[in-house]
Amino acid sequence: ILCAHVALGGSSSLGERVVMGGKSAVADHVTVAPHSRIAAKAGVIKDIEVPGNDHGGFPATKATLWRKQVAILRRLVARGGVTSESL
Repeated sequence: ILCAHVALGGSSSLGERVVMGGKSAVADHVTVAPHSRIAAKAGVIKDIEVPGNDHGGFPATKATLWRKQVAILRRLVARGGVTSESL
């Protein structure tokens, strides 16, 4: 299932029953394993070899790791650890 505005690069290959959220993309010559789910706005730039996993973010990583990264970043910003001057 490909939801609104999905981009597939040339020679990319999707396994059976892959679900891709809106504005997600797969780069050229990348293979996505069967039964994988790609979150909205995710960018897959390397092969996903293990079937049945969820992925998100850019570059796409396993969803559990991606969610942890987002939570840590939000906490860091809330504590004032990241400011526009430090970037």
